[in-house]
Amino acid sequence: MNHSFRSMFHLHNMRKDLKEVYANQMIDRFAHSLLMIFVPIYLLSIGYSLAESMIYLLVPEVVTILLAIPIGLLASRLGLKHSILYRIPLAVIFVLWLEYIPTSGLTLINLIIAGFICGFSRTLYWIPFNSEFVENSDKAHRGSDVSMLVALPVIVCVASPSMGGVILEYLGFYLLFSIFMILMIMSVIPFFMSQDYKKHFKFKRKDINFRLGQRFSLGFFAQGFFSMGYHLIWPLYIYMVLNSLVMTGMVASFTALGTAFLTILIGRVSDKMNRKKMLRFGVIGCFFIWLMMYFAVTGMEFLVLSFMGGVFNSLIIISIYSSFSDFAKDRNIVNDVAMREIYLSVGRAAIFVILAFTFIGLHLGIILIAIMCLPIVLVKVK
Repeated sequence: MNHSFRSMFHLHNMRKDLKEVYANQMIDRFAHSLLMIFVPIYLLSIGYSLAESMIYLLVPEVVTILLAIPIGLLASRLGLKHSILYRIPLAVIFVLWLEYIPTSGLTLINLIIAGFICGFSRTLYWIPFNSEFVENSDKAHRGSDVSMLVALPVIVCVASPSMGGVILEYLGFYLLFSIFMILMIMSVIPFFMSQDYKKHFKFKRKDINFRLGQRFSLGFFAQGFFSMGYHLIWPLYIYMVLNSLVMTGMVASFTALGTAFLTILIGRVSDKMNRKKMLRFGVIGCFFIWLMMYFAVTGMEFLVLSFMGGVFNSLIIISIYSSFSDFAKDRNIVNDVAMREIYLSVGRAAIFVILAFTFIGLHLGIILIAIMCLPIVLVKVK
């Protein structure tokens, strides 16, 4: 990593004993970017309906809503590294269960079990990881630190959805499942490259507080609803329109490319920018991009809109997460991070419930996602 890149994101300020955690995250995100957007397509391909696939996507969000606080209490005792290490076997079991489903029957209980494993594994990772970032990032360079947090994994993962699509198109799901499991096991390696890190956060039952100020509750609900559009609904919609796994992967790659492009561009100067204006510009841009997505019909339109959507979405992520980190640093970090995960999951769950149990299909769902990005602008970023 050259000096100019390190200076751009203030990597010299990063704790040495946390570097392996960020290395783990890049491997982890690469593995998940290869596979996770294709899991709903896998479920459709083995015979589940679209509504049943939405139920599978709903279950991890319910798990996070119900278990974020208990997992936060558990993670505060285990510490960051141990929480991540325990999460990896769960991720492997999740993929093995997906492989097992076709031989055991296309039952709803199999979907619920897969969703539960996915949700528990995910929550066990993100609560301690985000808590550690809030604690150790530099307030004076919070925006550039968040830019680094967003950009590094995205840069690594830009090509992975396209690679996943090509693997699926020509070699099938089971090879991709195997690659995912190998990468998840490899993600443990960075933890053996330095001394053990045993930071423990103080978070007990008496510290639980369900309120988040500055309208973060509303903002994270809307952001969860809106972000799931980018990560799963939009790729799934493109697959339904074009019936191309390669194009579906390319669209996800272009979204990541747009996110990485702007994040790198503003990484050095983000701390000098007005977060309110940044957020407003990102929300307005995303709103109009999603409206245009409703009318897109060609592969080129899908790719261009995905890139631009990633650009505007990065403005939302940097402005909100930077302000939230400043806010949580002065309170109980694990509690606020757990509550953030809950509100994000409520928003994500809402879109799956709407698509699974109402007349609104994927096409009208795009308009709904555009509308739901607007409340994000009400967050009081500072």
